Amino acid sequence: RAGAFKRKKRGHLEIEVSVDVGSKVELICKVIQGKDLLPCDLNGFSDPYVKLYVEPDPKKGTKQKTKVQKKTLAPTFNETFTWTFPKGTSLKNRRLLVSVWDWDRISKNDFMGAMAFDLEDVTDPNVNTKGWFILLD
Repeated sequence: RAGAFKRKKRGHLEIEVSVDVGSKVELICKVIQGKDLLPCDLNGFSDPYVKLYVEPDPKKGTKQKTKVQKKTLAPTFNETFTWTFPKGTSLKNRRLLVSVWDWDRISKNDFMGAMAFDLEDVTDPNVNTKGWFILLD
């Protein structure tokens, strides 16, 4: 976790998260863009990508990720991800984990920041699930 380790400001990610309940339960997350991300590479930039999981997921079967955006601290992703669950699936005690990573060809990828959404809260109209969010440790 070099590069971005123990930094206070990790940047922001613009995303939209929603749940559609009909004949099935669909979780939809649109990863739009990032800004003010941490420079993790020697050139002063990063090669960011976003990993998404629906937890709990011990086998990481729900993992999805964006394409890597090379040499930028303000990437544009515009990628939408969908997870489909059977009708009646409980969202209680489940969350969407969103993490940003710096891709490295030779060494281990660097953690840049993360956030999470409780899926039960995503269905609440009073909870903000669209816009700019601060990346946390």
